[in-house]
Amino acid sequence: MKKSTLISKGLLGTTFAASILGYGLTANAAGLTQVSLELALLIDGSDSISDEHFYDQIDALGNIFNDPNFYNDFVLPLKGKQVADHKNYGQTVVINDPSVAVSIYQFGSGIDPDNRQLVYPVLEQIADWTVFNGQHQSGMGQLDSMTINKVGGFTPIGDVLDLMIKEFSNNSYDGHQTVNLSSDGFETESSSSVNSLDMAFLLFDSGVTFNALAIPTTLDAQGGGEANPSGDLYHSSNLQNIVDPFGDGFPPLNLAGNDGFVLYDYATGEKTLEDAFRLKLGLETIGTPPPPRPPEPPKPPVVDPTGDPENVPEPSSILGLLVISILALLPGKNKGT
Repeated sequence: MKKSTLISKGLLGTTFAASILGYGLTANAAGLTQVSLELALLIDGSDSISDEHFYDQIDALGNIFNDPNFYNDFVLPLKGKQVADHKNYGQTVVINDPSVAVSIYQFGSGIDPDNRQLVYPVLEQIADWTVFNGQHQSGMGQLDSMTINKVGGFTPIGDVLDLMIKEFSNNSYDGHQTVNLSSDGFETESSSSVNSLDMAFLLFDSGVTFNALAIPTTLDAQGGGEANPSGDLYHSSNLQNIVDPFGDGFPPLNLAGNDGFVLYDYATGEKTLEDAFRLKLGLETIGTPPPPRPPEPPKPPVVDPTGDPENVPEPSSILGLLVISILALLPGKNKGT
């Protein structure tokens, strides 16, 4: 079921201030399903990301989450690990029954039809929360790029991160919270800048770990422009500010205890999109790269049918054909002689 969160810029100030005070950020654990990790994938669906890059991400994630080995690769290795207790600061717990709740969102912006100068952020859930555990080891059937419409519009990253934090309070799970952001990092039309001190406090105080995957931009990436004067493929400092809000080299930690991070391997061409997501998901869940995928089974060799013994004529057949051919060449008798 798709769910969209639409907030006008006029409401953002009140919403943002409430978030700074911590209002609504801590869900009441009563009645919630305990999981090792709540993982929200947040895909940039604004106009600064090409349709190709957007839909390729959907397809790559579909391949990963529908892989029969997903649980064995990304969840089971957590069994027996000692991790930080997200409910009790400074304490640790041992994971005995590992599980990961996953949902996927896209973001962009919309325009008020009654006031076309009013732009609001859009956060749309494109895949419901799905729990991967020993009983459900793979499968996220809603991921079909043919049925998902890209939001488009501007890139209000700061506003959307604020909304994304609140989404954790509205789900049915309780665990370590991580956002897997994939974006070019270029922020446009956002009332809450990722470079502001208020945003730094919001991100840090939320207790949410943010990791980012750089995606190449369409914002004048070749020659620069007003929105992208450097002509860079991605805005590295913005992505770093999201992961490490105070820039002190101590970003919030992932479930397994490793630092939050920005991954550039896809934007720089070092990895395919699917391989980059696999690496990122491994670091976010088990804290290490996942095991390599098994190689594709070899294709059966092409067999020359003339080499098949069943297709080779018997020697007697060959001899018979040869005799007939010779007789046909002999001169025949004339009639009447």
